[in-house]
Amino acid sequence: MGRPRNPITQKLVDQGLLKCNVCNEIKPLDDFGNRSDMWHGKMGRCKPCNLIQHRQRVDRRRADLNILKEA
Repeated sequence: MGRPRNPITQKLVDQGLLKCNVCNEIKPLDDFGNRSDMWHGKMGRCKPCNLIQHRQRVDRRRADLNILKEA
């Protein structure tokens, strides 16, 4: 059944907009990646925020691997 839809978010999506969960900016739907399991079909993070978080995750993993290689 899922969570009930937020009426504010519903109005934004009806206007072709969505609020990013990271930067809290309201942006067009085209600035969000696709995600089929969300009711609006878009990710909760905008593409720039998603790229930043992805890069941080990769850098953390790379640093962890370097520590293991040194040991």
